[in-house]
Order: sequence, then C-alpha cells, then structure tokens
Amino acid sequence: EIPSCDWSSDVCSSDLTALANPHEIPDIEAMRAAWKRAETPTQAAQWLEMVVYGKPKRGKTHFLGSIPNILILDFDQGSSIITKQKFPDFRGKRVAIESFNDVALWYWILKTQKHPFQAVAWDTATMAMELALQHVLAEKVQRDPRKSAYKAEQDDYGRAARIMRHWITMYRSLPIHKIWVCHERADEAPDEETGTQEVEWYVPDLQPSVRSYLLGLVSLIGYAYRVHKDGKLQFRMAFDRPGTMAADRYGVMPKAIANPTWDKIMERYGKILTGGEDNDGDGS
Repeated sequence: EIPSCDWSSDVCSSDLTALANPHEIPDIEAMRAAWKRAETPTQAAQWLEMVVYGKPKRGKTHFLGSIPNILILDFDQGSSIITKQKFPDFRGKRVAIESFNDVALWYWILKTQKHPFQAVAWDTATMAMELALQHVLAEKVQRDPRKSAYKAEQDDYGRAARIMRHWITMYRSLPIHKIWVCHERADEAPDEETGTQEVEWYVPDLQPSVRSYLLGLVSLIGYAYRVHKDGKLQFRMAFDRPGTMAADRYGVMPKAIANPTWDKIMERYGKILTGGEDNDGDGS
C-alpha cells in the first residue's frame, strides 16, 4: 500500500515516527541509530544530482537517452525521440506523468520495490510545476465550486511551489542518480561583475522559490544549447557560461562539452561519486 501524504506540507506523515521533545534525552537505541548514519563527506557523494536546462529542442531529452538504466518521468511526452536506432544501449523506461498522483506513485515504487534503475529524471520540471498548479486549482474548485479552475491566486502559486519542493526533496532521498530537466526563461538579475547593474539572465523556467531551492541542492547545472559548426548542427552543454546558471560544485567539468553524454560526465564525476579522489575545485 502506498502511504498517503498531505502535499501542501513539507513533511510526509509516512516518514514520521515521533518528534522528539527538545528537553527529553532520546533513548539509547535512537542515539545508536543516529551514530550509524554519520559518514564522511566522500561517503555521502554517491549519486549525481543534476539540473539540465535550455530552450526547447536543444538536446536535453537526447542527453537522457545516453543514460542506460534510467526511469524518465515524462511530463512533456517528448521521450519518443529516444529510439533503439539512436541509442542501442538504452535499457531504461519512460512513464507518462499525467498528475502528481503519478509522481507520488513512482516515488514509492522506487523507494520500496526492487527495480533496475540507476537514475531517475523529471522531463521536465517546468511542466511538473504546471501540473502542481493544476492540482491546487482542482482541489480549490472541489472545496468551493464557485471558484474558477482557470484563475490562480497568490496562495495557489505558493501551495504549488510547496508541492514541488516536497517532491523534489522526496526524490532526492532515493539512492540513485537524479536529473531535473527544465525549459529556460529570460530574467533580470544583478550582473555578477558589478553587483548592481541589472542584466538579462537565462534561468530554469520555474517559480523563483522552487528554482533557488532546486539549484541549491544539486551539484551540477548544465546549460543545453546548439551551434552550427562546419555546416553541421552540434549540441553542447555548458557548465560555465555568462548569463546562465550553469555551474559545477566540484570544479571538474570543462566550460562546455560537445555532444554531451552521460559517459562524458561520468569520466569527470565518477571518482568523486565513489569517493575515490579528493578534489580542490572551488565550487561551494
């Protein structure tokens, strides 16, 4: 049976046992269990958490096709481009996501059942944001039929953002690689050089509170774009590009890679994720 959650809350009731009294010493078994969870930072770095974003048709889903054993939560219904002809080694699956009931269902499958997947992707988190808002509006109309399902108020956006943050957090706890794919939007923000002048940035197309929350959690942010070189179209992914949120926490990726694949990223990140090397990259 799949545990139920209050999606408007940041905490799932199925994950709670009891909240400790701050003035009461926990029992010895609880303290022993807590001690066993202590680990070195390198032990904690086992799974890559990554955001990939860019304009439509810039190779984002194509990149997911290079990950052999992946479950793609297909919010955009765009994974049909991953064919055996293009990706002969692909052994993953995609599932059409029609509501946040599907998001919850697949979380609990990945959490509680044996499965072959080494990675899970939201394709795209931008569409997931829209589904979260639809869920909130449908609940509102159910409570009060006089309300409109097509008119979102400030509180509706706040509740939708909380649903997103909740399920991002839940999926982040899974012991597999996590990739969130987003479309992009233009936004105004201070220039990093001057700190004062407002300039145009290309950012993941999410509500600001969800965007800052997600980008703060992941280790790698790839900006997908394309160029024409020698008369041929070439997909690229940047990890350091002015005007974008592209970033690399460990400082091991080049500024950009051509025709990005999972193997190319694992060439740089593989040793970090297995705790095999210390890295002095200046990413925080």
